Amino acid sequence: MTMENSPSNRMIERPSGAELEYAALKEEVLRRLEGRQQLISITLTIAGAYLGVGWTSGSSVALLLYPLLGALLSAAWAQNELHIRRLNTYIRDNLEANLPGLGWENYKRRTHFETQIAGWPVDVLAFGGVFLLPQLLAVLLGFFQIQRLTILEMILLAADILAMLGLLAMMDSVRKNT
Repeated sequence: MTMENSPSNRMIERPSGAELEYAALKEEVLRRLEGRQQLISITLTIAGAYLGVGWTSGSSVALLLYPLLGALLSAAWAQNELHIRRLNTYIRDNLEANLPGLGWENYKRRTHFETQIAGWPVDVLAFGGVFLLPQLLAVLLGFFQIQRLTILEMILLAADILAMLGLLAMMDSVRKNT
């Protein structure tokens, strides 16, 4: 009996294309989730630095710069979050029906209303809050640091308001694509 025809070699089944695709997509979801967590840590660290330096130095400009940076970080979060949701939707709609034993994405879809507050998924509120709260705090602290409103401070305040409105729009977009 040759090695190719041995019973142990015949028993090994190769994964199907759908199984390989599922594994690759789940791996990408996990990488993106890890990236999301790193982004949140970076955001909180940078927010703490800007708020601490701005408040202790009395620099309204330093405080008012943070919401703009926070807007960029939140855009990275929203893009990542939407991609994770697209991956999970593809898994749910295209792979779970073809792979026996899978069903988590369908279950999540059926029960997602259980983890909402006022129509907003809790995860969107939580992650969005991590970006929005430091932005609000920076604007409030910056406002209290202003001695005499300069043109630069007016421009930064206007840009900060636009940045926070943009974040709310991004949060709403993520919510609608949930």
